[in-house]
Amino acid sequence: MRNNRTTTSRKKSVKAEVQAKIEYQEVIGEANPGGFQPIRFTRVKYKASPSPHIDIRQFQKGYDKEDTEVFHPTKKGFQVPEKEFRNVVKEYVLVTCRKPICIR
Repeated sequence: MRNNRTTTSRKKSVKAEVQAKIEYQEVIGEANPGGFQPIRFTRVKYKASPSPHIDIRQFQKGYDKEDTEVFHPTKKGFQVPEKEFRNVVKEYVLVTCRKPICIR
């Protein structure tokens, strides 16, 4: 009989290893930018994944040794494939245009 703990920990380590290999990462938006815990929207492309993901995560404001403001990621966040994120945005968000020509 197999030990379930060994199998589970092996799966977690493989998943962590795959996610650790980031091809590129770019911040595409931010909510509450001047606050103590801003939320950042980041496009992340992993080497093992064919499509990019959107990471929505809360950050914690802090300071480094030179008293420069830095932001550290917290565990409060999630990732979704970019395709699914776009589907949700298309369905539930009303996009407004700055020019009246865009209104149909």
